[in-house]
Order: sequence, then C-alpha cells, then structure tokens
Amino acid sequence: SPLAADASPLPMTAAPVMDEVVQTHVVGLTLERQDGLVVRSSSAGVVTTIDVKPGSIIRADDRIGSVGDTPIFAFTGSAPLHRSLGVGSKGRDVQRLQRFLHEAGLLRAGPDGQFGRETAEAVERWNESHGRAGRTFDVEAVAWIGDGPLTVATILARPGDRLDTNAGLVQGP
Repeated sequence: SPLAADASPLPMTAAPVMDEVVQTHVVGLTLERQDGLVVRSSSAGVVTTIDVKPGSIIRADDRIGSVGDTPIFAFTGSAPLHRSLGVGSKGRDVQRLQRFLHEAGLLRAGPDGQFGRETAEAVERWNESHGRAGRTFDVEAVAWIGDGPLTVATILARPGDRLDTNAGLVQGP
C-alpha cells in the first residue's frame, strides 16, 4: 500500500500444507555395449544343429537350429516372449504372439491380447506344422530375431555346445 510504504514490513506466516506425497526409488542400471542383436535360446541343453550360417537371412518361422533335438524357430515381434502362453493368458506378449500367427496366415482375427479359442486353434495349427502338439505356445520353441528379417553375422553356438537358458545361438549385425 502506498500509505504504508514507509512502515517496516510485518512478518508473514503460513501454515504448511502437504497436498502431494511422492515416493522416490533409486534404481541402478548397467549398460553393456553389444554389436548386433543376439538371438537367444530359451532352451537349455546341448546344441544338436545350427541350420544357418554367416550371411543367411532368417525370417519369421525359419528354423534356426535345435537344442536337445528340439527345433527352434525364428519369432518376430517388437519384443521377445518371456513365457509360454495358453488359454486364459492376457497381455502384450499375447498380442505379439497373435501378430506373429496372423502374419503366418494362421489367425484371422487381429491382436487383442486375449488368448482365447481362436488363438488356441491357431497355436495348435502352428504346433502341428512344426512337429509339436497342443494348444500352448511354448516359448522354448522359438528365438526372437527382432521385428523383421535378420542377417546372420556370427554363429555363437556350435553342435555339441552345452547351452544355459538364454544363451546366444547366432548374432546379427
């Protein structure tokens, strides 16, 4: 106020108000440089075959090799599958599987993230055409190669090698 300009300002007090509580978490992260995409097997065991060589182009559903005489086929999608999927499964991984099956011509419906009857029938057809049985999509039957075709740069596993789960089979550029 211009009338009180010569007066000393009075102290101002305000009651503290807490209207938002924020919880903080500290997360550690380790970055590792890696040249190219490593195609990993979800199966552990002895490599019995590697069916590709440097320069080979792997496409969705191509056979990459086998671990313990069980064939492993290429899976394409925005991310790898992290679990086996069956009736009642829900989520983004189911959507990725449904896109994969749709692109293979085995599923007519679009991806909705719900593993129901139509998806089960498509999985059953996929399993039958790949020497497997049932309506569950076993994550150990496939190895993720990224979103599209992958050119093999390096073979990481050879027949006779013993692999742990998630060990590399081949690597792309």
